[in-house]
Amino acid sequence: FDKKSKQAMVFGLASDITNKKMTERRILQAILETESRERESFAKELHDGLGANLSSIKMYLERLNSTDLKPERRQFYSQQSLELIKQAAYTSKEISHNLKPHVLVNFGLIASVELLCENINGLGTVKASFVHNCEKLQLDNETELAIYRILSELTNNSLKYAEAKNIIIRFAMKNNKLIIEYTDNGKGFDFDKEKKAKGSGLKNIIARIDAVGGTINFDSKLNEGVKIKIHLPIDN
Repeated sequence: FDKKSKQAMVFGLASDITNKKMTERRILQAILETESRERESFAKELHDGLGANLSSIKMYLERLNSTDLKPERRQFYSQQSLELIKQAAYTSKEISHNLKPHVLVNFGLIASVELLCENINGLGTVKASFVHNCEKLQLDNETELAIYRILSELTNNSLKYAEAKNIIIRFAMKNNKLIIEYTDNGKGFDFDKEKKAKGSGLKNIIARIDAVGGTINFDSKLNEGVKIKIHLPIDN
């Protein structure tokens, strides 16, 4: 080989090595980004799913400590606590396998939201209502899970922080869109302040809606309750 040929070979080899290293770097970056998204998703599942369930159990058990509780109510709270503990056990198992909550698997979204309201009404201090015209609603797994987690988070906030007495959830189909409205008559919140808060559940809700291609609007003021409207495109 002449000098120019040798230089070309060296240059080509160096270029191959550089390209290989860049490819390896991109692969490593993709792996790290995937792991980060998976960790974030797992954290959301724990917070929105199991966290909301355990909060409900806590509220039932607190009522069992009441000294003036009638025997029939004590029995009811005990039964509800046991049922929610069973649900929590199922949910923790399914989170570990990256599956949907068992209520969605077994009953579908509509029945799961009805059960969510029944559990709230069982507390005896809050009235939760579910109104819809979507008995045969069928959504993909990711969208169903997102909606259920969002409603679990919202109801938990209404009970735990807003001290609401009434919660209304509405589903309506219109122009190939599912419209979800969530309202309560609790304390409300400062949207801008809550959105900036570290570890905000509001950020989780917005992220879930973005992930399934929907939009969400918040209307809340301190001491004036909350009204949230979600629009989701539905493929026929």
